[in-house]
Amino acid sequence: MRTRTILRRLFFTLLSCCLLCLLLGGGIFAWLESHKVEIRDTVLSLLHKELGQKCVVAYVGVHFSPRPVLLIKGFESSGPLFSLTAERVLAVPSFSGLMRGLFIPSTIQFESPVLDVRSSFFDQPVSSAPKKEEAFPEPCIIIVENGTCTLNYPDSPVSLSGFDCYLKSHSTQSLKGDFLIEKVTFAVANVSCSLSDVLFLGDVDFRSLSRGNARFDVRGEFNGPEWVKNIAFHFSVRSNDDSWDAKTAIKGNIVKDRLLIPLSLSGYVSLARNGERVQGKNLALEFGRDRAVFSADYLLHENRLSGHIGVQRLSLVEWFGFGRLLPSGIMHSLDYIHDGRLDFELDSRGLRIPFAEAVCANAVFTGRGGVEDWRRPVVFFDMHAPEVDLIRAVPEAGGILPSEPYFGHGPFTPDGLEKKSEGDIDVSYDIRLGADMVAYGPLSFENARVLIHPPADPENDDIHIDAKASFYGGTVNASGVLSRVTELFYSVSANCKDVNANLLYRDFPVLPVLYGNLAAHTNFKSQGTTLDGFLKNLRGSAVLEVKRGTLVSGGHRGTQFSSCILRLDPLRQGMWQKKRLGLDGVWTAELEQPGVRAQIQSNGRVFFGKTADKSGVEIQNIDTGVTVRIDRGDGKPLALSGRGLLHLIPMQLVRLTDARVQLPGAEFRGEIGVRQKGFALETRGSWNIASLPLLLEGLSGKKHDLPSFLHTLNGKITLAAEGELLHFSDLQLSTKLGPVSGTLDLELGKQIRMTPRLTFKNLDADALLEGGTSRGPLNWQGVESLLLDGHLKIENLRFKNCPFTGITFSLSLKDRVLHLADVEGRLYGGHLNGSFTLVFSKVLEVQSTGRLSDCDLSLFSRDAVKNGRLFGKGKVRGAIRAAFSSFSEWPGCLWGDWVLDAREGGYQPFDKGGHSSEKSIPFSRLSASGTLEGGIVRSSDLVLKGDGLSLRGKGELNLGKMSFDGRFDVEKRGMPAFPLYVEGTFDKTKTSVGVGALVLNAVGGLFRGLIGIFAPK
Repeated sequence: MRTRTILRRLFFTLLSCCLLCLLLGGGIFAWLESHKVEIRDTVLSLLHKELGQKCVVAYVGVHFSPRPVLLIKGFESSGPLFSLTAERVLAVPSFSGLMRGLFIPSTIQFESPVLDVRSSFFDQPVSSAPKKEEAFPEPCIIIVENGTCTLNYPDSPVSLSGFDCYLKSHSTQSLKGDFLIEKVTFAVANVSCSLSDVLFLGDVDFRSLSRGNARFDVRGEFNGPEWVKNIAFHFSVRSNDDSWDAKTAIKGNIVKDRLLIPLSLSGYVSLARNGERVQGKNLALEFGRDRAVFSADYLLHENRLSGHIGVQRLSLVEWFGFGRLLPSGIMHSLDYIHDGRLDFELDSRGLRIPFAEAVCANAVFTGRGGVEDWRRPVVFFDMHAPEVDLIRAVPEAGGILPSEPYFGHGPFTPDGLEKKSEGDIDVSYDIRLGADMVAYGPLSFENARVLIHPPADPENDDIHIDAKASFYGGTVNASGVLSRVTELFYSVSANCKDVNANLLYRDFPVLPVLYGNLAAHTNFKSQGTTLDGFLKNLRGSAVLEVKRGTLVSGGHRGTQFSSCILRLDPLRQGMWQKKRLGLDGVWTAELEQPGVRAQIQSNGRVFFGKTADKSGVEIQNIDTGVTVRIDRGDGKPLALSGRGLLHLIPMQLVRLTDARVQLPGAEFRGEIGVRQKGFALETRGSWNIASLPLLLEGLSGKKHDLPSFLHTLNGKITLAAEGELLHFSDLQLSTKLGPVSGTLDLELGKQIRMTPRLTFKNLDADALLEGGTSRGPLNWQGVESLLLDGHLKIENLRFKNCPFTGITFSLSLKDRVLHLADVEGRLYGGHLNGSFTLVFSKVLEVQSTGRLSDCDLSLFSRDAVKNGRLFGKGKVRGAIRAAFSSFSEWPGCLWGDWVLDAREGGYQPFDKGGHSSEKSIPFSRLSASGTLEGGIVRSSDLVLKGDGLSLRGKGELNLGKMSFDGRFDVEKRGMPAFPLYVEGTFDKTKTSVGVGALVLNAVGGLFRGLIGIFAPK
């Protein structure tokens, strides 16, 4: 019962409220309907009074849906400031205003309004007087649906479409709410731009600008020219008593050559409430691969921006056109600048950078820069580094060939090849770089300075580069021009002077010079942006001069000189091969010292870079000419010349192949090499020596007297020379002594020291001993200049018509004394050994000891005995000495002693026709010993035993008079003993016996054969 009563009461209450609302609504509706014309006229009058606008409406009515609403159709407002049209305007009155008999709108809704703000609107002065707020005494909600707005800024109209908003306002200065704009279009520098889906969220109360309680977000997307795509932005704005702060986030893409380059900016921006200062705090910028963080202050009253930038990574090549024309190595260096910091101050006068720091090519640069005057813009930087590795900055300079960086798009600035357009700003530059030390491989430069500047003529786009540095006690200066008319063109000139060659050699042993003062100069031109193109077009010249220095090789000092000049003129081309730089041109080296001038000219390519012996230089097969002139002050200068193919290869300083060299008294064809250690000379080829004394004098500068048989030589020789030591190997010579092979060491000092290991094919000793003549006085000129210590082998030797074979012996010559030791050989089938000593003074002194065993007497007598033949085996030993000045004195100057022993032999007499005339006379033993005194052979113990025959006696053989005189006792079987006398010359020997002609013929013929043994041949 109680519940039913409560429900009944509630129902009547609600019914009463509804009836009251209907009554009130009806009342309001009735009031609006009766006052709608008055309200219209009041609003139109207010707009005309406040803004000077003429306003008309097509229809004013009252609708009840579900509350009373004033409906205006066809609203138009026009005037000097703006025009506004709307299809419909709905105004909902305030209930409290109606209760007071006033029409105060609580909600105004515009449907599809079109607002066109005249350009004159923006010319109106802004009044600082406070505006009256009677226009909206109560809060009013303003709603816009699908609005369109055009702001006719001078030269830059702005169009808004799809504008929706919900604003709550108390006056013209008080607006709160949110709005959304589908699209905003405008132009910047005649380039169309647009904003889309701009969303404004939060409370927008313009009165809060002075009270610090604004909080709203703005989001949207920006699209500008065709190179800007989909730049999304988000600003979160908060205000305080001092400033407006905005958290900024911008992200999108920049389009370059159809490539999307990502861009993002995030951080904080602060605007002071007094409008005098804008601050950016920790704004992080990422563009492509590059990253930077910067903070800045902008003072509006001073029009000045200052701050600092922290560069995490920056590529100059990717964004700026000048870098795309540089070699690949420099591009790589400028493509990665990192860990930098820059303080700046920008205003209407210029840009000042009091401090800048960055890392490039692993070097830390610090300095300053800026633009002093915008009216004449000159970009200025003065940067300095403690140490710079040039190979890291320019890898090509160290033999490293990097690939060109790939970006996929062109630069954002002109590359210098484009022609200037009218109105383009002429920006100049003044770039100064410095380093305490610049390392270039093993080389080092100190206090290096580089200036990069444009030419004086502003119409010229060339880039000028000037550089200077201290270089090993001297200075180096260089200047270059980079022209960009067609493609990058280089023109470089450089020189250095007063360089200490000894200090330079410690770090750069490629230049084989110790001590001395070094100077150099070079000019070259080229064009191209790649290393291959640059080297292919390389042209120019270079010269290097060292005064009062010393050549060095393998760490050993060599020739001292007064002047050494190396020229490359012309330089025809360069190339890159196996990590080495090759320069092609005409190379000339000139070396001067007192009395000596040498010149080498080569035509071909020289490689510089890594080699097996770390020499840094390699030459292969280039045509080379050599000339040497030696002036000894005697009016007879020595001239040498040669030509061949030059090689400079690891472990060998110089090699000249296919060479032909003209020397004094000689010509050489073959290969010449100079080994590193001690400038050792090596030759391999064919020599034609017309005068060996003249050649040796030319090589050593000293006269040398040599035996005549050594004056003329020709054949193949391998020669190694180191200082005054000459080593001849693989000898295959033709001499006056016959063919010679083997090795010979020759040391050229005050005396010529010879160490032969030679083999003579055929040697005529008679011609040797007589100085090449068969008669006349002996000539030993030059023997006193010789020192010998070696070994000889003579395959065939003739001495006094005796055929020696297989002779070997060691020999030494010192102080005119020649020792032949360990003489071994064969003579007439027998074994010969002994030793000889020859003293070459005014006369020839000979001392010898020898032994001949197992001699075949038949072979001997064939050469030595004319009237018959001996046969059997014999042996001889003796010691002979002699002293003579001419072979005409032979053999009367012989002295010594001797022993003869023959067994089981015999003698066969011949008639004048050389036929056997008698029966042979055999013997079982033939022996004798004696002396040789002044050419007279004496014996007192001659013994001959045969079949029934025994002979003993004595006699003498005069080799000078060629006569014999002897007396012998003969015992013959069946006969008593009887004497035998022999006398006469070798040709007419007389024998006499007292027992008859038979015995005389038998025994006398035998003695005539024996005497023939000693006859001089």
